[in-house]
Amino acid sequence: MSVEFALTEVLIPYLHEIGERWAAGTATVAQEHFASNLIRARLLGLAQDWGAGGASTSLAACLPGEAHDLGLIMLSLMMARRRWQVTFLGADTPFDSLESAVRTLRPSVVVLATYDPDVFHAHADAIARLAAATRVAVTAPVEDEAITNTGAEALGGDLPAAVAALVNR
Repeated sequence: MSVEFALTEVLIPYLHEIGERWAAGTATVAQEHFASNLIRARLLGLAQDWGAGGASTSLAACLPGEAHDLGLIMLSLMMARRRWQVTFLGADTPFDSLESAVRTLRPSVVVLATYDPDVFHAHADAIARLAAATRVAVTAPVEDEAITNTGAEALGGDLPAAVAALVNR
């Protein structure tokens, strides 16, 4: 089975299920953390060559205050499989560090992620400043208009469609 199939048809549904079980009280925080960390480690094992792609480059980071990076790891893996070089900064990336990395690396696109609308809104002005200087794409649980108002591209919730939008432009 392909990596994309495994991600979209197995891992994402499983992660949604474990999150729902945690929310319903039928899975403990320990169980959710164990599963997430096991998956995260396996995914990062697949990412050993994501800096060895072609000429297009991506800088991927979670917004400050966002601790969940599995979706961003999966998106980055799929981009790397399409011959993009990926620099992954991970969870809770401070904007000053992100801006410094952008100045140094000059990526083709900066991909930002959060799963909390409040985190997105708290950083909308900083996203807008960054988007004024470079291509920025954002995945967040807010209306697409809120994202595009910052000057960034809205990626939506469908992982393959988000990757296609990023790599085919």
